[in-house]
Amino acid sequence: MMREQVKHVNRVWMFAVLAMLGASVLVGLLGRWIEDEGLLLMLNQVIIFLPSLIYLLWRGNIAETIGIRRIPLVTVPLLVLLMILFIPLISLLNVISMFFAENLIGTTAEQILSGHSLALSIVMIALVPAIFEEILFRGIVYHDGYRQVSPVKGALLCGLMFGLLHMNLNQFMYAFVLGAVLCIVLEATGSILATMIMHFTLNSYSMVMLHLSNLLAENEQIAEIIGEIGEEAEMTPEMLKDTLLSILPVAVAATVLAFVLLRKIAKICGREEHLQALFTRRQEPVTTWEAWDAEERKPGLITVAWVIGALLCIGMMVLVQISGNGGVLQ
Repeated sequence: MMREQVKHVNRVWMFAVLAMLGASVLVGLLGRWIEDEGLLLMLNQVIIFLPSLIYLLWRGNIAETIGIRRIPLVTVPLLVLLMILFIPLISLLNVISMFFAENLIGTTAEQILSGHSLALSIVMIALVPAIFEEILFRGIVYHDGYRQVSPVKGALLCGLMFGLLHMNLNQFMYAFVLGAVLCIVLEATGSILATMIMHFTLNSYSMVMLHLSNLLAENEQIAEIIGEIGEEAEMTPEMLKDTLLSILPVAVAATVLAFVLLRKIAKICGREEHLQALFTRRQEPVTTWEAWDAEERKPGLITVAWVIGALLCIGMMVLVQISGNGGVLQ
């Protein structure tokens, strides 16, 4: 049963990758006639979500399938704070990735923000992806599949898939780590609503910071300073190294505080012991034939469909790196 379930969720992953590739081609063609980047992004998201939607309709009982459960109201601001504490780590990983990959991810957000209000931009770039992507990765792949086999291995693999689906090297590293962390948050709270809140917080934070920078740029004196910095400051390896060293202590301290807060959230949700057990449970020695047989029958998480999806993503990452264009998922 578990083996078949893993195969099912890996097929959803593969078809999501194929849908993303198809959506990128379609959106590219429609972009010749449609100038609204927000509309194109929404179309892209809907197409990518179709495999997940079909799977959910096939499975039935959507709430149980993806782990929709109530969480204590007091945890909502704590989850927002938790995501904010992880932002320095994400920034650190982003800087590390810039040593070997150009930062290409801001163009789409800038175009959408310039053509729409901040509120509508947040809906398109923060709310919709937070729902759709969490349903696919933390809901279908992890909750309905991998965690039944191995929560720790499943979290790491789910994070890897989340990074790969962004299809550009710059986003891969921090998306990988974030994807695994969100699986742990799901275990700490027992609800995918928690990971949606955190995902939405991160994307909203990026949009608000971009909006504020645009407002500052409207000031002529500040715009002149920003322009001078932009002309002079091609990010050299030395500058990246200095930036890395300045962010590192903040990222370490904030990440430690984040995991302390995560434990507090798990305690509020009544899942502290469950969370600890995921990382402290020792394997009991196999002493009986039945135990050995059960262990041998435990399915692996990687299937043919998983490999196909991963190879397609890696191929696109290579093409994006060579061409210097942003990934198909922003």
